[in-house]
Order: sequence, then C-alpha cells, then structure tokens
Amino acid sequence: MRHAARLVFATAAMLLFCSASPAQTKPHKRTAAKKPAATQSTAAEKQLEKLCGELKDKNPRAAYTQLAAFAQLKSSGVLAARAALALGYFDYGKENYTQAAKWFARAKSDPLLADYALYWIAETNLASGHAQDALAGLKTFLAEFPDSPISDQALESFGDAAIAANKPADAVTALNDYSLTPQRPFLLLLRGEARELTGDLTNAVSDYQTLYTRFGASEQGKEAGRKLVLIRATMGAQYPELPIDQRLSHAAILFAAKDWSDARDEYSILMPQLTGADHERAQLRIVECGMFLGGNPSDVGALQISDPDVDAERFNALALEYRSQQRETEMIAAVEAAFSRAPTSDSTEAALFLAGNYYWAQLDRDHALTYYKRLDENFPKSTDAVAAQWRVAWTAVMKREADGAELLQDHLRRFPGSPYTSDALYWLGRLAEEAGAPQLARSYYSKLTERYPQNYFQSQAIARLRALGPGPVEVSEVISSIPPVSAVPRLDGPIPAAAATTQARAEALRSIGFDSSAELELRDAYA
Repeated sequence: MRHAARLVFATAAMLLFCSASPAQTKPHKRTAAKKPAATQSTAAEKQLEKLCGELKDKNPRAAYTQLAAFAQLKSSGVLAARAALALGYFDYGKENYTQAAKWFARAKSDPLLADYALYWIAETNLASGHAQDALAGLKTFLAEFPDSPISDQALESFGDAAIAANKPADAVTALNDYSLTPQRPFLLLLRGEARELTGDLTNAVSDYQTLYTRFGASEQGKEAGRKLVLIRATMGAQYPELPIDQRLSHAAILFAAKDWSDARDEYSILMPQLTGADHERAQLRIVECGMFLGGNPSDVGALQISDPDVDAERFNALALEYRSQQRETEMIAAVEAAFSRAPTSDSTEAALFLAGNYYWAQLDRDHALTYYKRLDENFPKSTDAVAAQWRVAWTAVMKREADGAELLQDHLRRFPGSPYTSDALYWLGRLAEEAGAPQLARSYYSKLTERYPQNYFQSQAIARLRALGPGPVEVSEVISSIPPVSAVPRLDGPIPAAAATTQARAEALRSIGFDSSAELELRDAYA
C-alpha cells in the first residue's frame, strides 16, 4: 500500500516537474535594455513546458534529447534545474536510476523546489538498493525542510530506508518525533512494523490496535488486524487483548462502512463472547451482511430477537432492502413493525424517514407527509427532522393551508440557519402579501436580501419588493431567530511571513495550471 501511495504522489509530482512558471523567476525591471531578456525568458518557459509535455508521448526520445540540452544550458537559469527535475523523474520511472540521480543532483539548484529534488534523490537511492544513502539524504531533508508539504511522504520513505538499512530504531525515533504520526494511518502502520522489528512487541501491538480500532475500514487498519493475529500467537498469554467494547466498535465501523464481508467475519468471531442485546445485535448483523451481499431477506425476518432496539434495527434493515426491491407493502409493514417494537429507537427514526422519502420521490406528498409528521413528532431533535418538518411546511404552503405561515415560522425558530431558511423567508413574504399585509412582507423580503445575497430567492425577493414599492415595514419577531452571517476573513491582507515561501510556490504552480499541486501548497500555507 505504501508503494502504491508513493506512485500516486509521483504521478502528481510529474505534473509539477513538467512545467515552468514566470512566478518562479525574478521579475525583470521594465527598461529598454531588459526587454529582450524578458522575451527570451518567456520563450524558454514555453519551450520547457512543451518539451515536458512531449516526454509523456509514446515516442519521447526527441523531447528527452532537447530537454537534456536545455537542462545543461547555463543561460536557462532556474528553468534548467526544473528541466533536470523532469528528466530525473522520467528516468526514475524507467528505472534508469544512475542517470536519474545525476539529473536530480542538478535540480537541487532551484531554491523554490529544492525539497522535491532532495526527496527524489533519496527515492532513487532507495529504489536502487542504496538504503544507507537514502537514509542519509532523508535525514538531511527532514532537518532542512521540516515544514515541507511533502514531509509525510519523506518520513514514510525515511522509515522504509531505515528498515531496509536494518536500523528500525531510527524509524521509530523519527516517527515518535513527528506529531502527526497518530493521525496518519500509513505512518502509524510503519511505526508498528518498525517497533516489531526492534522486538518491542508491546508498543507494536499498541500501534496496530490503534489502527484496528480508529481506522478499521482502511487498508492499514485491515493490515493491522492481520498482524495482530500473528503477534497474538507469538506473545501468547502476554498479549494485551483489546476490551470487548473496542472490538465491538471496530465491527461497527466496518458495518457502517458497508464492508459487509469483513463485518460479518468480525461479528462471527465476537459472537461466543457476547450476551444479551450485544449477542442479538451481532447475530442480526451477521445475517444483515448476508442479505446485503445478496442473501434472502426472509433470513433476517426469521430471527428471534427479544431486545426492542435490536428488533427495530432488524425492521429498518428489512425496510431498506424492500425499498430497493420496490416492494412497497413489505417495506411499510417493516416500518410499522419498527415503530411498534421501539418507538424511540434511532432505527425507527431512520425507518420513518426512509418511508417518507420513498413516497416523496414518488410525488405522493400525502403519504410522505404521514411519515414526516410522525418523525417530527417523535424525534423533533433528530438530524432528519430538519428536512421532514420543512417538507411538511412547504407542502402546506403549496396547498395554501391555513397553518402554512405558522409552520414556516416554526421551522425558523426550531432550526435557525437551516438550509431552508431563505426559502422560508420568501414564502412567508408571499403569504403575507396574500393576506393583505405588505408591511410584514417587506420585512421578510428585506431580511432575505440582506442575509442571503446571491441566492435564488433573494433575486425573487428583490422583484417582490419592487412590485410592492416603498411603504411601512412591520418587522416579524421570528426574524430575530435568524443567525447573522459569519464574519468573512479578509483575503486581501498581507501574507504572513511564515507562509510567504509556500504561497510563492503555490502561485507559481497555479499560474501554470497545476491546481492540485497548488492546492497542496495552499493547504500547507493555510495550516
């Protein structure tokens, strides 16, 4: 996985290397004597970009030859270093490591991208079997460029080089010193492997268990699980077993990620250790996984479950499956069974929303509202209640029912700042107009135009205000529940000194259209 990740990074890097930017060279003074030099520089930049692009053609030999000549011209300046960087990566990809190393050595003279050159020198050494040289180069990289946007990749390579050089303790030390290691699954796995090689099995298990419980659905988490099985056999009684609740959390992560096969395996292993509701839920999820993998829903329906909340989950799963099969009668029966068994369960709330959405998509508003209203009444603080209550209110407005305005106001009070706030303000204004209260309508429209600029309903509100003309305004008390716009950070202020170099790199990359590389730099500058 680490090799694959590095290839992805290398592909992105190739985009960076095969380009040049005016922003990466010093600007020329605007004098008559300097104009020819500026013109020559622009032509050189265009030539470099063209040749780098041709390196990716099926027959890049001519481009390589011309680019090599370009890279050796002293008059090319920093552009020659960037040409060398592109050539180095090209040879690296062809496994011409000796030549790649020579180009990367030339590329170090570019002060703006020197860390990239140093990184690829180390990668070349590592790929060609010179682990000690790679380790020394990466030590230099980490010392000279501790804040580089490619620090994660460099540290990963450092760990690989240390292990290849039979110095896993060096990898452990470097990974311990890096504050972001616990947040990077690939670095956490690398540290666990390095600790294992030093014989520190206890701490290796700690890293693997962290991966297993926090990043269970990732490839690193799965690899950690396999390593834990092997270490358990080695350590025997000394192995620090994970508490059962953490193993259940791991299984739940896999289940939530819809990793049905692995989740089923994990719950199957845990089943003998569980009792009560935990046992029933594990049993249910094993069968649910089978159903979602193509099994028969009748297997889920046939389970004997005593815990109401677990039973509600069973019926919600059945409703979801029946909905996917357009089996409406069975879907509704499952929803009602969930509500009957556990009217306050989160699974019941999900089932009610599922049924409402099913009918809403069918444009059967009346049936949809039946379930949305029940959800709002029984789960008024749930996340789904926002959309459910809005759809009830909006339908009442469309039908011009008597409680339409009241429902809209209720939405604004209960869910301040919801995605439907601008919609609610507009329709409150329309209803006020229809009720013969233009002064009240003006307050809704004015708030909408002030609070939601460049919004569709804002443009409609402006048109309504023009149609109403000037006049008295009666401010509705519900308007006070609408939160103000968050302060917008200034974008035209001075760049902090600490971010100036990164900003310059980002500007250089962005000016030549390499948005993904520029984004990497900008994210680093922002942090």
